[in-house]
Amino acid sequence: MIEWQFEHFKTFTPYEIMQQAAAALSLYEGENTDGANPKMGKLTDELTINTGHPAWMPDRDNGNLRVNTEGSVFRNKARLFSAFYICVPPDLLKNEGYGKQVMLTDFGHSLARGEISESEFYEYIVKKFQYPHLAYSDYEEWVNSGSTIRPLLLIIKSLVKIFENAGRNAAYITSFEVYKYLQPLTDENCDKAVEEILDARAKGISDSVTGDTIRKINEMLAFLAIARYVYIDSTEPGADRYWLNLIMKHPKEKTLFYLCRSAGGAGTGTKKTSVNVLDIYKSMWEE
Repeated sequence: MIEWQFEHFKTFTPYEIMQQAAAALSLYEGENTDGANPKMGKLTDELTINTGHPAWMPDRDNGNLRVNTEGSVFRNKARLFSAFYICVPPDLLKNEGYGKQVMLTDFGHSLARGEISESEFYEYIVKKFQYPHLAYSDYEEWVNSGSTIRPLLLIIKSLVKIFENAGRNAAYITSFEVYKYLQPLTDENCDKAVEEILDARAKGISDSVTGDTIRKINEMLAFLAIARYVYIDSTEPGADRYWLNLIMKHPKEKTLFYLCRSAGGAGTGTKKTSVNVLDIYKSMWEE
């Protein structure tokens, strides 16, 4: 089993932060990312001002040293930018004969120009984020395994199947269940894993693992909550439950509804539109 990798900078991953970060990065495209380049300091300032996030560089005490011991923002956040497909990964730049530089992807350029909406951003990341991933050091290990996994999408897919198999009151997942039943999968067929999850619950089997073991899984689940695909329930004893979000705003009526609703018609100047939340989720892996 190859451990799932994900960024632990969840306060940086909301759309409004990443969109403004991409806009700042686009101003410095082609610049050398070495800390000796004074423009990297300006980029850090741009990121802080544009996003309102103060922690693009670690706040460490360098004592009496009057030198930059942290390098540039790319030393600390390069993997974040490439993991979210905003910048070309440094290793790929090197392999293609480029030096260390800021290079945005096509997605990064579109995000920087404000051409991607919040919902489009989250859907793109959920559908695109996969292993093997060039941003991570285990890329070759994944390539050699022959497996391709989109972990964020797999979690949503599993939650939908849990709902379909066991109903509304079971449509949640815990970080341990992701660790034990989803992470070992070698493809995105989660039918057996869902059966095992429901069977373990029925038998009252409840194991636990250390925080470090599931930390990255927790970050994934937190990102899905930021993106509104799940919501977090910390009211029950034990581990947090991540419930499938089955509440949505109707595109015509603009009302919040649960699971499915047909609305529109009179008063909207349009025909009625039927919307089913499960169908919207399924379209992400069935198209």
